[in-house]
Amino acid sequence: MKNMKVNYHTHCFYCDGKGDPELYVKEAIERGFSSLGFSSHAPLNEANDWTIQDGDLEKYFDRITELKIKYANVIKIYLGLEIDYYPNENRFEKFKKYNLDYSIGSVHMVKPQGYSNYFSVDASVIDFKKILEDVYSNNIENFGRDYYKALRDMIVQGGFNILGHLDLFKKFNRDNRFFKESDKWYKEEISECLNLLETRDIIVEVNTGAIARGVQDTPYPSQWIIEECYNRGIKICLNSDAHNHVNIDFYFSEALEIIKKSGYKELHTPFEILDLRGLV
Repeated sequence: MKNMKVNYHTHCFYCDGKGDPELYVKEAIERGFSSLGFSSHAPLNEANDWTIQDGDLEKYFDRITELKIKYANVIKIYLGLEIDYYPNENRFEKFKKYNLDYSIGSVHMVKPQGYSNYFSVDASVIDFKKILEDVYSNNIENFGRDYYKALRDMIVQGGFNILGHLDLFKKFNRDNRFFKESDKWYKEEISECLNLLETRDIIVEVNTGAIARGVQDTPYPSQWIIEECYNRGIKICLNSDAHNHVNIDFYFSEALEIIKKSGYKELHTPFEILDLRGLV
């Protein structure tokens, strides 16, 4: 068990982050990190402006590998991808051929019944509201159940190490704008997700990214979910979901207090166990 500072959810200019990966590495060294993982968004089937483009995938792999070698005596660098779940398609298997060090499984989009296209749950509050109105006829429960069903289907499919921002669906729900987390349907959906995670070797990340972007006041997942993860023996890690090198440990101290209050004494990564008392 080690006392170290780490982050495995990092986006640079190969996807929707800012800056060359080396900026993140230098910042991590300056801030006393022992390791840093890069997890740019894997290419999607559809044209978009937020994932790595197919033609840049090898460039991304080569750049992170170059940094691994260059800084090998100073910090451990890991090569990963954040891979989006698609129903009826095992994308985690698809990217195995690249010999990634780890992967993050995430759901950013839903595909409602009867639709051929996907809708993003986290693009903007305007988009979220439009989907809720136009696609779900203002039924937030149906919207939320579609999101968490996709999340559960991804958990069952497996093939990834870390579950990304479990309750991303709450991103624009500051001050209970769209729903209350105490709503019966919502707690049921979360509970069903945790039921699956209890029996699988998947690490749930505590993610501070929405706070850095100014849309939330608390990490993903909410504290009551972190407490329930602890009660169920589900492993967790702490990630910043940094899209800018200055945010690689954003809100870490505060998040660690939440994690400790929830009962956790250690964090898990795909590579090591970290003693919480050493992460400050």
